[in-house]
Amino acid sequence: MVAGLGRTKILAVMLGPSGLGITGLIDQIVAFLAHLGSMSIPFAALRYLSKYRAGQSEKFAALYFEFRSGLIAASVVALSAGIVFAAWKMADPANDLSPYKVSVILGLLSIPAIAIIALERNVLAVCDRSRMAGMMAMVAAIALVGSSYAGIRVAGMRGLYAGNLVVYFGLAAFLMVYVQRRIVPASVERPASRETFSVLRREPGLLKFCTVIHFLTLASPAAYLISRIVMLDQRGATETGLMAAAFGFGVAVRTAMSQANALYLTPLANRPTPTSHRAAAVSHYAQTLTVLFLLGVLPIVLFPGVFLSFLYSPKFVAAGASLGTFMIAEGLLLMAGVYQALLIGFDDLNGYTALTLVANLVTILASLLLIPTLGTIGAALAFVIGNALLLILTLGRLLTFHSIHGLARQTAIFWLGMLLLAALSLWVSRGAMPVLYLRIAVEVAGSIALLPLLSLSEIRQMLTPWKLKAAAGSGG
Repeated sequence: MVAGLGRTKILAVMLGPSGLGITGLIDQIVAFLAHLGSMSIPFAALRYLSKYRAGQSEKFAALYFEFRSGLIAASVVALSAGIVFAAWKMADPANDLSPYKVSVILGLLSIPAIAIIALERNVLAVCDRSRMAGMMAMVAAIALVGSSYAGIRVAGMRGLYAGNLVVYFGLAAFLMVYVQRRIVPASVERPASRETFSVLRREPGLLKFCTVIHFLTLASPAAYLISRIVMLDQRGATETGLMAAAFGFGVAVRTAMSQANALYLTPLANRPTPTSHRAAAVSHYAQTLTVLFLLGVLPIVLFPGVFLSFLYSPKFVAAGASLGTFMIAEGLLLMAGVYQALLIGFDDLNGYTALTLVANLVTILASLLLIPTLGTIGAALAFVIGNALLLILTLGRLLTFHSIHGLARQTAIFWLGMLLLAALSLWVSRGAMPVLYLRIAVEVAGSIALLPLLSLSEIRQMLTPWKLKAAAGSGG
């Protein structure tokens, strides 16, 4: 995450708001097409390869090779379609991306490598080599920071994507060789081309699993991509860059806050206990997460210019007007994710899928309506509307279909917190900036009011997280 922020800092300083807006859109296009071309095969590998990890090496190897072959084929199709479509659209000189045609093509060429990296990292995780996978991710992130800086220095935006292309293909090649030599048994040969996909067809439920997960996980990237395209088309590259800065900051905060989900939330939601007990445990977790989110976001909302100048550059201070709204949007999505985990724990995949698709569709429609007239703040409001709807629908599903009660106190605290952030964001962004001592006083008062909502043990864990991590590691 730190390395990713480092790359963003380099782009912001060396390319400015308009450059960050263009690179943000190109990165989003590449990420969307890479995900589209992956057919959720890397995710499926986690589930289906795990069945053959121990004692069935030949089946494991056969399935791995066919996953890899299918992924490469699908990624090449997505790459080809992306290049053809991009060339057609950018043939028009009026297209905003037309001057960056070479950069777009270089970015798209990395799609197969990005897909392979995702698959190989999941294979390492299945085989209990998560440390190796994590180390490779760290090396790649650091290499991307170096290649981004060097590439921009040498050839501007084209150099950026040329350098990134080298890093992606280098890492993909290394991981493929490593997995094939260290994990796949040497006695197992790669299936002939005529046998490709035969094993995949024999896996029960694989096609349905990939199809459902694929279209479900495409919803959010599609909403992000469409909002950026509309912003660039309606408001230009500079405002797109300001939106990318505020939105990216919010996503980074949500990503950091959700790191505890795998350690705490998923086990709570999937325990073999009565649904009411699981709901109570998740509700308590949600309250703790709400307080931590508010404590972390409060200074960002009160001092947006300081954070934007530090994370990007002083040229991005103007994004502070929408930063608080984006933080609210990410807070709503963070809390919706908590209760959606409960839906998954109740095996309510139909509800989970339907609510996610509806909410993202509303976000897309709101973006189309609000961005042309309101710009960056319109994009932020679109995500607030979509994410708030997702949270409300999820809570309603839990109440009506699963008879889960007792969530009123936690949700009341959360909604009051969101209203507080909205009021403070409006206070800070309208007219002259409030004097420094008033903002500091609000920060101190807010923190004092929030801390009593945490238990003493939770406060100790917050102040000494390394002790909690060590205890978790020794326990597992």
